[in-house]
Amino acid sequence: WLLDEPTVGVDYDSRIKMYDIISHFKQTERLKGVSIVVATHNMQEMEAIGERVMVLNEGRIVFIGPIEKMKDKYRTLGVIRFDLEQGNLSIQDLPIKKYTIEGNHVQILFDKVYISAEGILKQLFETARIKNISINDMDTESMIKNIF
Repeated sequence: WLLDEPTVGVDYDSRIKMYDIISHFKQTERLKGVSIVVATHNMQEMEAIGERVMVLNEGRIVFIGPIEKMKDKYRTLGVIRFDLEQGNLSIQDLPIKKYTIEGNHVQILFDKVYISAEGILKQLFETARIKNISINDMDTESMIKNIF
């Protein structure tokens, strides 16, 4: 089966029903061995119904395999968010990708291959007082963009 962007233009409830239908088909005994191929640009959809993924860039296969393997390989970027209470941000010497400051809200994008979140926070704690810290992996859509 080939489904080309099956939820484009569909409201949220209908999208969830479509995911349920596809999941039901995947578990139906008489369809064992039948492949269901879903072409999508929707990363939420990919994660909800996919087991294996093929990522194309300009017609070339960039990745093919289980979704979790793709995440392990390409999800190297992390995001630290916090509120700056007092002090200075001393991050110029750190190997970070990007940072944004809006008021007292700070977001730092970093590559876990080169530095850990702990390494960044250690330096921050030396020069600033911060609160409301969150550390997350990059979301799947941003991860796919990073592959290219």
